[in-house]
Amino acid sequence: MTFKHLVFAATSTVILATTFPSMPLGQNADAQAQYQSQSTMINISSDELKSSYWLSIYSSNNVQIKGEVKLDGRVIQPLNSSSTMINLSPYLNRGQHQVRIRGNYAPVNSLVTVELSGENNEITQQTGGSGLLNQVLIIQVQ
Repeated sequence: MTFKHLVFAATSTVILATTFPSMPLGQNADAQAQYQSQSTMINISSDELKSSYWLSIYSSNNVQIKGEVKLDGRVIQPLNSSSTMINLSPYLNRGQHQVRIRGNYAPVNSLVTVELSGENNEITQQTGGSGLLNQVLIIQVQ
């Protein structure tokens, strides 16, 4: 059996700025919030779905994560703890699927890890520093 360990994350950061008219220019007139998104694509064989494909979401120092996990736009698991594990195999069939993990965590200097592991694959994504969680896994089942 071969085991591939993949760590890949495409990160994009969007800075949203709002100007408050009551504040004078030059004195922090712009309030900014950062929004990060990480995406990873994985190809798997439908035969691999006979075994479990575990999605694990956990934080450092047992920080609470609040949010949800959606598969193809449908909520399959709420997030309301420091760690969550979901077997994705029963939800997957041939075709392309999008798993979106969204939520928030505090304090913002914590680290949140998202792992997908199965028979021949392991993918790890990590985020930290913003308090916002927005991870996307695109799974192509062949």
